[in-house]
Amino acid sequence: GGLNFKGDVALTNLAAIREGAKGRLNAKLDASQARGGDPWKLAIDGRGADFDSGLAVADRLLGPKPSLVMRGAFGGGALSVSQANLDGAAVKADAAGTIGPDKLALNIDWSAQGPFRAGPVEIVGAAKGVGVLTGKPAEPALKLAADFESIDLPRLPLRQAHLDLTFRRGAGGSDGDARLTAASDYGPARLGA
Repeated sequence: GGLNFKGDVALTNLAAIREGAKGRLNAKLDASQARGGDPWKLAIDGRGADFDSGLAVADRLLGPKPSLVMRGAFGGGALSVSQANLDGAAVKADAAGTIGPDKLALNIDWSAQGPFRAGPVEIVGAAKGVGVLTGKPAEPALKLAADFESIDLPRLPLRQAHLDLTFRRGAGGSDGDARLTAASDYGPARLGA
């Protein structure tokens, strides 16, 4: 009564998914079920070739040959991720947890290489952090702790910066808070919003 599927998946027209995207995504897929009613065991090994999402920041981080390796199981309408590793040109991320129709519980560990720009703010050097994605898919909540080598604000360069960020999306909109602590040439710096 067992089932086993192995195959290759190739997405060759990424522009059909998102305007401005191009390149290819190739993946090896292995799915097995020991007997009817058991969860499906899944293994995916995906690679990009000349990949471009059309989003400048994502493309700088991922580069033209990103890879995603994932191991987990699917049963009861939920995906249990035992291991997921994303490896790009300037970003690495590991995740594990559960993604279900009513519940998110995903732990994330990541590192990236700057620069990152947001208006007049530039984050340079290395960044790393951990996070937890919880809630429901329609109403997610993200808690993130991140460390940055330096943040260049106009006339106020910051070093050894630590950010605690909480974001929640609900039926009535989104809210959250951010707390940043860092060192500066003028002494300790703190920001809260």
